[in-house]
Amino acid sequence: MDKDAFEDRRRSLEEAFFRKENLHVLESLRGKRQREAAVRALREASGILDEHLLGLFVGVGIDAPSLAALSLVPLVWVAWADRGMDRGEREALLEAAAGEGIEKNTPAYTLLESWIDERPKPALFEAWTAYTQGVVRSLAKDAAELAKQDVAGRARRIAEATGGLLGLGSISNSEKEIIAKIESAFAA
Repeated sequence: MDKDAFEDRRRSLEEAFFRKENLHVLESLRGKRQREAAVRALREASGILDEHLLGLFVGVGIDAPSLAALSLVPLVWVAWADRGMDRGEREALLEAAAGEGIEKNTPAYTLLESWIDERPKPALFEAWTAYTQGVVRSLAKDAAELAKQDVAGRARRIAEATGGLLGLGSISNSEKEIIAKIESAFAA
């Protein structure tokens, strides 16, 4: 090969490298813009102003259309406490979703189904905890206690969905630990 052929090859490789780098930068910018748009839409839909919290939500897949699924996070966490979710817990979660007005074929329902099919990352529960602690700070003490009792009670019903003998002793130690964590989120 002569010198010109080597130079042409070098230039071609260099152009390919920079084309690939430019595509990477464009993808990164597109992702950043999409994330910013999701945060903005979630802020408008929820009234939440805490940018860090909004970022946490978007990071775990909660956006404006699926925001209603947030109320089910502690229940999902209890259902996964024993490293698996059985049919009774799944059915109880879907009933809880219906009770929250979350209908099939909605973004919130689809997100819940993904949490049922695959154990969510701990960041989801952490985001819910941060949100709950923020809300509790703005509530009167008795209102916060009522909210805690409501959420913990719904979590217990999910834990009890697996059965046991006449419903007795059906809450495992790991489920009890998760319920205690849920309750502690209300102690802001």
